[in-house]
Amino acid sequence: MYKARSLVRNSTYYLTAHGTVEMLADDLTTIEIEQSFANGRILERQRDGKSGEFKYRLRGFSKGDELEIDFKFAPDGRLAIITVYSV
Repeated sequence: MYKARSLVRNSTYYLTAHGTVEMLADDLTTIEIEQSFANGRILERQRDGKSGEFKYRLRGFSKGDELEIDFKFAPDGRLAIITVYSV
């Protein structure tokens, strides 16, 4: 969790196209995503069967709302936010 928080805190992350669509659909902001990383915890880690990469599901809070965020560590060293949604 330390690595993920550090990358988000240093703005070394990006949202995938799907992540951006879901963020906008739930009327969320990048600030809310960053706050969720700051106080959240990892609920689950899954390994992709094809690539072997791990992805993680995080649950955090922002402005009293509960968010879940799926992310992975991208090969370029950044954190890739796959999707985000209100719970």
